[in-house]
Amino acid sequence: MWSDPKRHPFGAIIDLDRFVADAPEKAADLRAKVERLSDSIHRNAETLRTVRARLAMAEARGHALQVAGVETEHPSALIALRDRLTASLEDATALRKQLLSEYARANRTVERAAAERQIRDAMTPEQAGHEHQARIRHARTAQDARATTSAPRFDDGFGIC
Repeated sequence: MWSDPKRHPFGAIIDLDRFVADAPEKAADLRAKVERLSDSIHRNAETLRTVRARLAMAEARGHALQVAGVETEHPSALIALRDRLTASLEDATALRKQLLSEYARANRTVERAAAERQIRDAMTPEQAGHEHQARIRHARTAQDARATTSAPRFDDGFGIC
């Protein structure tokens, strides 16, 4: 039955092809953003490891000079760089998590729309016409227009709606 949200999450969508027309492009765009951000995170993490190593080396050198009675410089520039990189990595990681969630949602939209398309294509012309008319009747009586024009929201068991 087209109105069963568990078996047909997009069953109430009248013009399925128009509804999901941009979903594959959106998923591809999100994937590209995630990949670019992942590359940036990787580069910044490598830089942070280098800065931490240099900072440890500067602190060791400073300790040795202090023991020898020589005045030392405080590695404040390295500390500031380390702090900026750490904050940047935290922000980028949070953004990556958000983008991955959006990417997963976009992929599910594409997959669910393809499954609904297969179901509709497997119907006889008579069944398809009957269900199409039922969707139109449903749309005319729906109090909330979003019920027939937007992706349904339900828990898919993975905690991602």
